[in-house]
Amino acid sequence: MGVRSSEIALTGVGASLNACKTTLDDRPTTTLAHRVSPRTAGGEDTFGRHSYSAFVEDVPDSAHELAALLASTSPPLDRALLLLSEALQQRTNIVSPALQALDDLAADLDPATLATSSVDALVEGLFGNAGFVGDVDDYHAEDNSFLDRVLERRVGMPITLSAIVVAVGVRIDLPLALIGLPGHVVVGVPSEPDTFIDAFSGARVDRLALEARLKSIFGHEMAISDQSLKPMSTSAVITRVSNNLMRTWAREHQKFDRLLEVRALLPLDHSDQRALIEIAETRTRFDIAARLRESIDPDDPEIKALWGRLN
Repeated sequence: MGVRSSEIALTGVGASLNACKTTLDDRPTTTLAHRVSPRTAGGEDTFGRHSYSAFVEDVPDSAHELAALLASTSPPLDRALLLLSEALQQRTNIVSPALQALDDLAADLDPATLATSSVDALVEGLFGNAGFVGDVDDYHAEDNSFLDRVLERRVGMPITLSAIVVAVGVRIDLPLALIGLPGHVVVGVPSEPDTFIDAFSGARVDRLALEARLKSIFGHEMAISDQSLKPMSTSAVITRVSNNLMRTWAREHQKFDRLLEVRALLPLDHSDQRALIEIAETRTRFDIAARLRESIDPDDPEIKALWGRLN
């Protein structure tokens, strides 16, 4: 299989923007909603545009709920991904049925195998009995980025399949972690440091097998360092899924704009903010770019110029 560009760099909206950088730490972040306030009373700012409160009215409630969840301590990965699905698909009632589906997957694991090896029970139950597989035919299909659709279809990409493994692991009291490697995502087993679950291939693997997997993706040797095995935070997973969708929706303007609107509302570190500003400007979403710039520096002279391009 060749290099999967959505896991490495963003194409179609400016590959140099570093928008697919995965945040691997839990540095304090703030959302645009937390940092931006209207410049004047009456719903308009000093540049004659509607205030930020008006700007976010069109964003689905699930996006606001996701922003609050990501700002909390230890946000659950499954709920966060499902709220993102609701916000971007503009659907409701996704979260509860999907959480129940995850409960059911955990309940269906073989008790005898669980008694001897929880990892083997997960691999056998999810990729054998339940039939989850990696989508090798249409890897970048949007459904592969939505956790609810992966649960329904039993087909997905590495990050969403791995999220299911982690979520089911929580339900059987098996601590697991998503590991964001270059071009690939796997599940780490903290209790067994040299054990990983490659959800895309549905197999339990060791570090040597992972390095062989990366070689098959990139076409050359790829040594895996201990640093690269650092677990991803929930916010980092949301960022990476969003970046995958940016690649998928690069030519679907309405969907891409919806993604920008939701992404701008969520917690962003400084480099992610700068990358999103440049993407918004490239896509002529000067309103989003201006609000993001204002959240960083209210006196940025570019803010007035951006609003002027909308008038």
